[in-house]
Amino acid sequence: MAGEASRHDRPTTYQLLVVADADPDLLAKVANAVLVTNRLPRAATMLQHGEGVVEVAIELEYADAETAARIVRNLWRVTSIRDVSLFGCSASGFARIDIL
Repeated sequence: MAGEASRHDRPTTYQLLVVADADPDLLAKVANAVLVTNRLPRAATMLQHGEGVVEVAIELEYADAETAARIVRNLWRVTSIRDVSLFGCSASGFARIDIL
């Protein structure tokens, strides 16, 4: 049954946190980076995070780790993005995932 326990520890929901320069086209660029993987976000929010800086949070359900990593790599191609963080939520909790 050890295989079952590890299956439950795999993230089932991913959250991406993007910090970027304020750009009129930013939301469209972020959406394109996500939608190119044929995944529709469960939720997305954009908040002003200081002068000229915004934070975009995107929640994905039913995605796998490979798809989430591909989205992160797509986001890093957007020139106005300063930082991208990926978090996974599984039965055992919420953890940051480092993408190489």
